[in-house]
Amino acid sequence: KKLIYLLSMHNKVNILGIQVSSITLTSLLNEFATIIKSNSKANVCITPVNSILAAKKNSIVKNIYNNASYTLCDGVPVLWASKFLGTPIAERITGLDLLPSLLQFCLVNNFSLFFLGASSGVGLSLKAKAEAVYPGINIKGVYCPPFAEKFEKSENEKINSLINEAKPDFIL
Repeated sequence: KKLIYLLSMHNKVNILGIQVSSITLTSLLNEFATIIKSNSKANVCITPVNSILAAKKNSIVKNIYNNASYTLCDGVPVLWASKFLGTPIAERITGLDLLPSLLQFCLVNNFSLFFLGASSGVGLSLKAKAEAVYPGINIKGVYCPPFAEKFEKSENEKINSLINEAKPDFIL
């Protein structure tokens, strides 16, 4: 099966070498629907100012942000910087803005989710809360791997296997 990667048509604004997406939450969700319906893939980074500063110091992090489909503005200083540079970002989209909107969006469109990461129990708590607030939401899996600076090959294989078996539309 061939994967097709759609290129978003949103603008990006250079903030200290990081290409931050200039997109509204409504447009972002609409693009998500298009990506899912076309069986394509995208990756999203939630990017506050401290992450931009970390990326400025670390080329690996910088490459992750600059190669993401969406690098969202999650910080007022990032928004201010874009305005100061004369290229204002369309909207600040924090993780706390995105999550409830995304859960509602998934419920309405019958898109599925998989919660990956966090401390033990956090994923299951999030699943329970999401199911209470959004009855009928399709959460296909939850997995919180043990903390490690670097996962062993077997742990990576387990994570990939769980996600591939679940076939979620979104991995958070």
